[in-house]
Amino acid sequence: MDEATITLPVISQEYLYFLRSDGEEIWLRHSGETKIALAHHKPSNADVVIKMFKDSSFVDIRHEATVNYIMGDTGYVPEFLGLTQSGSSLSNLSIVQEYFAEGQTLQDTMCLVHKFDLQVKLVLAIQLAEAMSSFHQRDFIISNFKTDNILFDFVDNYPVIKLIDLGKCTLQYGYTVSKSDDLDSLDYLAPELKDGGVTSFAADVYGLGVILRDIFEGCVDVNATGLIKRCMEEDPRLRPSAEEAAGHIMDILSNMNERHS
Repeated sequence: MDEATITLPVISQEYLYFLRSDGEEIWLRHSGETKIALAHHKPSNADVVIKMFKDSSFVDIRHEATVNYIMGDTGYVPEFLGLTQSGSSLSNLSIVQEYFAEGQTLQDTMCLVHKFDLQVKLVLAIQLAEAMSSFHQRDFIISNFKTDNILFDFVDNYPVIKLIDLGKCTLQYGYTVSKSDDLDSLDYLAPELKDGGVTSFAADVYGLGVILRDIFEGCVDVNATGLIKRCMEEDPRLRPSAEEAAGHIMDILSNMNERHS
């Protein structure tokens, strides 16, 4: 796939305006590299988020936008509306996306997730594994699958997740994680990445295992704990695929429903 051949929608600034509270623009997230503002998209009459970049290049911003655009039909990323000219990046480009879950991440709500009953936890786990599988089926390595990059909400009493911050996502080939980071503190990173290895589908699955371990903390279901252990195997060759993990969790849920029917 040649990203340069994909035409991305562009939104004129006249169709967007920043929402304010007490006269100040509303910022949902703010880091050294990016900041995310709440805005309104006039043509759709819907609130959206505008992700602005500080030092990212045109190529990097376009790459993240393209990943969101390609994965849009899976339902596992916020709807991508287009690029717009705003912000202070080198290219003056920002990404406009659906405003989902009021910006609430799985990390923000993990204390509540721990209180969910087993069935709801399993449904959430299936979504996480299927989301990862949808990326892998299109040859995308996510590279930073972690709770603060996953939006989380309940829709019609059903847990729904969407992946964000996909700038490190790569197609087919991985990369070596920068040694400048304090890698030991990043528990979602597979052990081979901390030893200079390259990001991969298997490394993503390790990150899935870390999240499942947190979700099922204190769980005594041997099937769930067994899957978590497999996802977090030291040897990446022994880890299941994301698709296999999703199927395994579905089987656990199906068997549980049969026992209670």
